[in-house]
Amino acid sequence: MVLKPKGITHTGALGFCWGAYVVFKMSAANMINAGASCHPSLGVGPLLFDDPVEEQCAAVSTPILLCPAGNDREFVKPGGMVESLLKDRGIAISITEFPEMKHGWVPRGDATVKEIARDVTAALTVVSKFFDSQLK
Repeated sequence: MVLKPKGITHTGALGFCWGAYVVFKMSAANMINAGASCHPSLGVGPLLFDDPVEEQCAAVSTPILLCPAGNDREFVKPGGMVESLLKDRGIAISITEFPEMKHGWVPRGDATVKEIARDVTAALTVVSKFFDSQLK
């Protein structure tokens, strides 16, 4: 990897929405040491690439953090299929749900609304702490 000669030995990736698919693919390819996604939309895999969510999960090789919104798919929420599949394989997964938020709130939410601003800050704090703990 290009970063290793510069002394960078641990990397993470953060994806929003369809970016979760990229994070899972980077994890599967051993390109990162940890991956996170806010309002993850792994549905792009089956929709565009004939890549079922189950197969995406089967290939993940690093710890994963998901921060789904209230209206995101149930399979990315606590107790959902993604959590089950990764845990069954011994892959660390953490999920922090933001039930009051709508899909896309982190990069596209109206930060003048105090609840949205609060949860954008909370999500980015969770992500930061996750990477702090995983990328040592």
